[in-house]
Amino acid sequence: MTKYVGNFCGSRRVPNGRGLPIYAWKVNNDTQIADDEMLIRVVKIHLENGSFNQIYSEVGGNEEKMKETVMEIVKQRGKMHNPYTGTGGLFGGIVEKIGKNFDNADNIRVGDEVIVPVSIAMLPLKLKRVKSVNYVYNHLNVDGYTVIYSGCPVVKKTPDISWDILLSAFEESASIKKASGFAEGMSASLVIGSNPIVTMLYGLALRSVMAPDGILTCVHYGDNAMYAYNDIEQNRNKLLYSVFDEVYFMSTRDPMECIDETTEGGERLYDVIVNCADQMGAEAISVIAAKENGNVLFSNLTNNYTTALLVQEAINRDINLFCAVGYVEGYYDYMMSFIRSVSDKLIEIGKILTRISDSSKRRIHTLPEEMDDTCRIDEILNVKSKAMAKSVIEIQKAAKYDCSVILTGESGTGKEVAANLIYRMSSRKNGPFVKVNCAAIPKELMESEFFGYEKGAFTGAKESGKEGYFAIADGGVLLLDEVGEMPLELQAKLLRVIQEGEFYPVGGRKPIRVDVRILASPNRNLVQMVQDGEFREDLYYRLAVLTIKIPPLRERREDIIPLANAFLEKYNEKYGTSKSFTEEAELCLLEHMWPGNIRELDNTVHRLIIHSDDGQVASGDVLREYNYLTHEYGGASGKPKSFSDTVDDFEKNIIAEALKKYGSTYKAADALQMSQSQLMRKKKKYHL
Repeated sequence: MTKYVGNFCGSRRVPNGRGLPIYAWKVNNDTQIADDEMLIRVVKIHLENGSFNQIYSEVGGNEEKMKETVMEIVKQRGKMHNPYTGTGGLFGGIVEKIGKNFDNADNIRVGDEVIVPVSIAMLPLKLKRVKSVNYVYNHLNVDGYTVIYSGCPVVKKTPDISWDILLSAFEESASIKKASGFAEGMSASLVIGSNPIVTMLYGLALRSVMAPDGILTCVHYGDNAMYAYNDIEQNRNKLLYSVFDEVYFMSTRDPMECIDETTEGGERLYDVIVNCADQMGAEAISVIAAKENGNVLFSNLTNNYTTALLVQEAINRDINLFCAVGYVEGYYDYMMSFIRSVSDKLIEIGKILTRISDSSKRRIHTLPEEMDDTCRIDEILNVKSKAMAKSVIEIQKAAKYDCSVILTGESGTGKEVAANLIYRMSSRKNGPFVKVNCAAIPKELMESEFFGYEKGAFTGAKESGKEGYFAIADGGVLLLDEVGEMPLELQAKLLRVIQEGEFYPVGGRKPIRVDVRILASPNRNLVQMVQDGEFREDLYYRLAVLTIKIPPLRERREDIIPLANAFLEKYNEKYGTSKSFTEEAELCLLEHMWPGNIRELDNTVHRLIIHSDDGQVASGDVLREYNYLTHEYGGASGKPKSFSDTVDDFEKNIIAEALKKYGSTYKAADALQMSQSQLMRKKKKYHL
């Protein structure tokens, strides 16, 4: 019986000397090596795609913050092991010292350039600095050291292959060799990808072993991002077509459309399918498009292998499913030979992607103008503060999973914008998005508003009956704003809809089935309401599958000036001006606590651009604005009101003036461009 003792898999680097480094929160990254270790000066780190994307999202793509985040992870853990994704990547570097008892079967020498085809989550790392970030290859140019254990595989780099190509290929190496074995002599293969370089790697590998007349198809994920809209993208797409017989640019979030296209309505299934798309939702396509006894390989750790098994069970088809391959005998030699044979194409697509990356950095992405909230997508996603960056990650996660979500945060923080983002990035983006303010609906009308009513259900009911919000939102998303105002009796019916997917309209005898995703934005603490018996506990847990907190502006002070400048630009464009803030004015903006959050900031900038007389908004203008808010809206006490109270007073005065001027609620509502029922609710709210 073999006993695993000594420095097995680097276990000596674990603090207690027991266990594997992959399980340890922190490892010893001392560069003093033992006799059975090797010291390598690290010059390149290839981050696993999920890890790279997570860090990129957290910092909004800011390169300096990406560097800081990587340095912080290594400082805390002694290794580059992303705690959010649980993944690492690969190292490339130069050998500096070899212990006398190191098992050097590959005859590596000091000074050799090498890659270590073992996840960096398993190996200690000491970083002096991160020099730069390569967004095309997910690489970091660094200055640091790693220590590998005896028996750890090492591959010598040769001058004819670049670091970028070598590291990208070896990240997939064992899976590529495995896929090639499946495809040998086969007539139909499908690659589902999201990274063009990785997609090309698999395509080239399969093409080299398939039958000469075999069909090689590619589905490239990207929600239309891959459609060619300039010469650079067209060149990239031509390169894909030089490898694949058919290329489909579509979203794997619409699996049935994708399956119909690639399988010609189910008439053409595939012997081999490789799923290398780092996206949830591609599992169904991979399984349904496979032949009986076909081989499906999930090459990375992002895909939901469990979902694939469930889909296979549902379609009742005998398919061989394989999950991310870590090791295949002989794959080092195979990969070096394979990379040399295809390096020209990989270098070419790398250059094209670099040009795309450079041009995309100059693009500004915003949501369509019909969004009626005060924040746009770039005002939420292009953030500098860590507080908001965490919320952005949660928003993106919520878009990926079709579950109920509670959005919490103070008034004016951008909860509705977050809901819009979840909707627009989700699989329901082509369905309806219905927003309902629960506090604005009289309690006696709530049931009929949410569930509709049948013909003659009650006195005054329309002859034709009426659809409720749930029926209108079928197939889409229903946003329940101020959901805490919903009475307990209606909460029970809401729970039934969530659990059973059906409801009875008022006066109805037959249930109506609906498929609606619920997003809830409470104005009160629902946990406290549950404890006080004001909100159903079972409903709360149904809604709170995912809870996202949008932080107040005072907790994301790094975002105040970028947001203020974004609003300034918006109003400059609206009024044909070109005003800017002085440094002193920016300091004044930073000092304010912003109780009304982003909505207050927007309103303040709007007023400043109107009231400032010169080409610049000065500190005096900002201070006068604060004084105005304090004294004009402070009431008899002279103390400043909250921003929401100030807005309520403003709204009340406008409605009162309109009612006085036009004499009827119908004419006043028309003048204010709101519905008569909306004006009636506000009239009742303000006791007018």
